[in-house]
Amino acid sequence: MFGREPAMILGAIQALLALGLSFGLHLSPGQFGAIMAAAAAILSVVVRQQVTPIQNRTVANSQGDSLQQQTQRS
Repeated sequence: MFGREPAMILGAIQALLALGLSFGLHLSPGQFGAIMAAAAAILSVVVRQQVTPIQNRTVANSQGDSLQQQTQRS
C-alpha cells in the first residue's frame, strides 16, 4: 500500500478524519479542508516521482552494444 497506492492513502486519511469527526473530533470544515489539501499536495508529489521518466537510460542494440538514449520531457 505505502509507496504504490497514493489514492488509497488519501482515501484512508479522509475516511479516518470522517470517522474521527463522527466520534467527537472537533475540527472546523476549514481545518478538515486544510488537512485534506495538505495530504493531497504531499501525495501528488509522490505520484509525480513515480511517473516521471528517467533523464538518461541505457538500452542495448541488436549487437549487444550499449547506447545512451535521451528521454524527452513534454
